[in-house]
Amino acid sequence: MNECAKVKRLLSRYLDAQANVPESELVKRHLAACSFCRQELTVLAQIKEGLIHKARKTLPPDYLV
Repeated sequence: MNECAKVKRLLSRYLDAQANVPESELVKRHLAACSFCRQELTVLAQIKEGLIHKARKTLPPDYLV
C-alpha cells in the first residue's frame, strides 16, 4: 500500500484527534509534502463542519403512525 493510501485511511481519525502519536506524525509529515492528501483533509473537515452545524428537523407527531 502506498503512503497516500495509508494516510487516507487515517485522515478521519486524525481530524477527530483519535489517531495515536505515530499515526499523527505520519499524517503530519505526509501532509507537508502531499497537496492531494491536504485537499482530502480539507474536504473531510468541511463535511464534518457541515454535519455539526446542520439544523435538525423535527418530525410531526404522527410521522410514525
